[in-house]
Amino acid sequence: MTHVIKRHGGHVTVIKKSIVAAALLLLLWPVTIQADNGGIQPDWELGSSWEVTTRYQGQDHGTWSTSVVWRYTVVAVPGRESTGYMLDVKMSHGGTGVTAQLLYREDYSLERVTIIRAIDGRKRQSSFTYDAGAPVMTSGSPFPFDTPLFPLVSPSKEIYETNRHMADGLSYRVGIRQTVVHDTDDGDSLRVTCEASSGNSFRQCWVPGVPWPVEGENAAMKYELVEQ
Repeated sequence: MTHVIKRHGGHVTVIKKSIVAAALLLLLWPVTIQADNGGIQPDWELGSSWEVTTRYQGQDHGTWSTSVVWRYTVVAVPGRESTGYMLDVKMSHGGTGVTAQLLYREDYSLERVTIIRAIDGRKRQSSFTYDAGAPVMTSGSPFPFDTPLFPLVSPSKEIYETNRHMADGLSYRVGIRQTVVHDTDDGDSLRVTCEASSGNSFRQCWVPGVPWPVEGENAAMKYELVEQ
C-alpha cells in the first residue's frame, strides 16, 4: 500500500489507497523510494514541484502566524551538468521578497542553502554550507529545510558529529542525535526526531510516496505538505 495527502480544515491526513491509485500517484509525485536496506529516501525528478504551508512561532511562544506557502521545484538532478540535486524555493502565497536555492548531494544530504532577499530594491544574498554525513537543521531562514540523514530506517538511533559553518567563515562542532520510529497510528509512516547538542531540534513525519515530510516542526515554525 502507499499513501496520498488530503487536507481537511488545515490539517493533513494520510489515507491509504489501492494499488491502482498508488500507480496513478507515482505519475504525479516525485516519490520517496525504498532503499536497498529497507529504509526510505526521496527520489526527485527534474521539473517536479510541491508546496509547503508554513506558520511561524510568535514572540510569546503561544501564538502562530498566518500561513505562508512555499513552492519547491527541482531544477537540476545528478548528471552531466550537475553533481547533485538543486531545488528552487519561492513564495507561492502569503508574501514576496525571498527566493532561495537548495543544493543536495546525490545521497540527498544538504550541501548548501542560498537565500536571496529583496531589500530596498536590492538583492542581498547569504549562503550556508553543510558537511556531509549528518542531519541539517533550519537556521536563519523563513522557509523550512530541515534534512535528516537518509535513508530513514526504523527503528534506529544514531549520533552524528559535524562542523557547522557560519557566515563569517568560522565553524563549530556539534553532535546530532537522529531517532527514527514507525508511527503508532500508521505502520507505514516514519517519525523522525533530530536533536543537536546546541539545543536545536526538529521532528518530521515521512511516508512512502511523497517528496517531502507530510508535516514537521522546529523551534521557529510548523510546516505541512500541501496536496498537489
